[in-house]
Amino acid sequence: MSNVLVVTGSAREGSVNKVMVSEVVKNLKGRDGVEVMVADLAEMNLPYMSAAMPPSSPDYKIEEPKVQEWADAVASSDAVVFVTPEYNHNISGIQKNAIDWLWKEWQKKPAAFVGYGAYGAKYSYAAFQEMNNVLGLDLGATITGVTLGQAVGYDGAVADADALKTTLDATLDELTAKL
Repeated sequence: MSNVLVVTGSAREGSVNKVMVSEVVKNLKGRDGVEVMVADLAEMNLPYMSAAMPPSSPDYKIEEPKVQEWADAVASSDAVVFVTPEYNHNISGIQKNAIDWLWKEWQKKPAAFVGYGAYGAKYSYAAFQEMNNVLGLDLGATITGVTLGQAVGYDGAVADADALKTTLDATLDELTAKL
């Protein structure tokens, strides 16, 4: 059994992120041999990265219990799916902060990217590139970039479930093939 961690990307009340995470979880749960966990970064409420040593240092020690819980979730997963809104052509701040707390947990971890925003794939791809730069991982060649107002509305209502499933399938197929 492979454990896939789905990481939320927004703390905004009423965010489309909840719907997107739900669709990713539903897609993954339909796959043989895959168990899904969700890391809700808003609920985790991680403090701002303020460790005395950088996470890449051999002397780095996690002293915050919330950060240790986050580190344990990432370390125990076989793969990670980041679901993020596109904020100014980048990933969300809540995800960047969570990523910055860890280093060794990300090493050689298969990952996938599901982005969404007003301009869909165009700017989701820019956010994907930034995440790839931040993590230094092979996030795969296939990303999901959903344009709000098309398959999913600005209110989070799924308008075209088949189109959304098709685009998620391509990304998640590539990820699960690595497990």
